[in-house]
Amino acid sequence: MEERREVAPTHRLYELLSLAALALLASLFIRGNIEFLTLLGTSLFLLSLISAMYARLFSYPPAQSIVKQINIPSAAIENELLCITIEVENKSGIHIPSIEIRIPIPPELKVVKGSTTNRFPLAKGTCYKVELCVEGRLGSHGIGPLEVVYRDPLALFISISKVFDVKYVKIHPRPMPPAMLREVVIARLGGLTKTRRKGFGTEFFGIREYFPGDEYRHIEWKAYARTSKLYVKLFEHEASVYIIFLLDARTPMFVGPVGRTPFELSSRTILSVAMHSAKRGDNLMLIYLSDEIHGGTPFVRGDYAVTAFSNTLASIEWPSPKLIEIGRYISPRSLGWLLRYILPQRMPREKTMVFLFTSLFDEDEAEEVAFTLRRFIESGHEVHLVAPLVELFEIRELSRVNDMLYLLRSKDLIKTRLRSLNLLKAVGIPTIVVHPKNLVYEIVKHIELARLRM
Repeated sequence: MEERREVAPTHRLYELLSLAALALLASLFIRGNIEFLTLLGTSLFLLSLISAMYARLFSYPPAQSIVKQINIPSAAIENELLCITIEVENKSGIHIPSIEIRIPIPPELKVVKGSTTNRFPLAKGTCYKVELCVEGRLGSHGIGPLEVVYRDPLALFISISKVFDVKYVKIHPRPMPPAMLREVVIARLGGLTKTRRKGFGTEFFGIREYFPGDEYRHIEWKAYARTSKLYVKLFEHEASVYIIFLLDARTPMFVGPVGRTPFELSSRTILSVAMHSAKRGDNLMLIYLSDEIHGGTPFVRGDYAVTAFSNTLASIEWPSPKLIEIGRYISPRSLGWLLRYILPQRMPREKTMVFLFTSLFDEDEAEEVAFTLRRFIESGHEVHLVAPLVELFEIRELSRVNDMLYLLRSKDLIKTRLRSLNLLKAVGIPTIVVHPKNLVYEIVKHIELARLRM
């Protein structure tokens, strides 16, 4: 990007200007020649000093020539350290008494090592390395632009230059470890996930007698040689399920204890369930709705589904940093709009399971969602609303003062969410409200039960 440089005065400049003006004004009322010349000379000296400092500031090299290298990782996994390194080098022949490197970091990222503001002198021909490490948090975060700040020796003026555009870092969700996920499936759902039924597939199931119209390529010739009767092969039925995950990614989903917001809990759950369903050969789709845009993936299968889901969840941007009163939040786009106009365009003809992840912050919207989901159920699809309400289950586990204060402020919000849940249950919308640790198990259980009914 083209370097943008802004020069601004400091409070010291105003103090010197006031002193010069006072000396000049006083000289007009002094009758003695010596006193007059002294005050006038003082005033002129201060003005010339200010001019010299201004000229000295512009003698420093351009900020882009100072910044030698910027290293910002493009992707990481949540809870891992994301380290940013910046190298500056003074190749000019001018000593810089004070240079400041500022690295703008979004407020949702916690600084673990280093500082966002680094001030140091930079002699000619020397290098300096700045390192800043933050704890990765799920989603897309904008870092930058990098600011290089110059000051003259007396700090009368300050020059701020921005040397590169904002760079977005994608933090991928950390799903349930494969060993733990496998343990949950085998220990709790082993009877459901090992069911075998005949049908179209690739694994051998058995044989039966030949009937006119059966394909010749399925004839079991070894059995014919033994019995002189025609038999055809049967194969294991591949009971793949069509599953759509709908993720509410609007501002209220990002409010909550650090690392346990509804958005973060939902994203980890979706990716963990996708890892299980991908191995079962299911057709998976992800659709998310943010404050301004919506996006997602088409129907995907296998390992590519896990990769596509992880990339999509990591690309969801956090809302702008501001204090949000959820009770007064008005969404520019509603879930009803997503369910009425976007979801029907993506639904396949086959029976589909739909899991809607939302925080249920608005009772009026809950009525619209209940009405729309009811229509999908009547059309033969299976719908579940997943409410990752950490406040209902983890009150005893929250130890930090900020988390407890959040719960106190969320008292009315919890009541609103409970009323929304009761409304959904009253109209027959299945809801999943369990401890966040059990979300993956509950959703996988519903998927495997649906597989049995196919």
